[in-house]
Amino acid sequence: MTIFGAEIPFVEHCGIEEVGTVDGNTRTRLRMAPQPFQLNNIGIVHGGAICTLLDVAMGSTCRVSLGKPVMTLDMQVAFVSPGRGVLLAEGRILKAG
Repeated sequence: MTIFGAEIPFVEHCGIEEVGTVDGNTRTRLRMAPQPFQLNNIGIVHGGAICTLLDVAMGSTCRVSLGKPVMTLDMQVAFVSPGRGVLLAEGRILKAG
């Protein structure tokens, strides 16, 4: 399985799937239907699984826009509500550079 043309084994293991691009490839959309191994001890999606989905959304948008591999150097996440059910993520570039 590929995500916007890139084969990333860990992403496949996590069950992250591409949904599509928007606005001429300036936004990428992904989905993840969490499996039991991605839940924490109180039955909600583990923060690490959510961060993986976010990381892939950000990286996919940059890679699709630039046309070359990229990597995340820094990432901060503030959780505002629990993750339940199918999760959707949209990566978009607010400012390049």
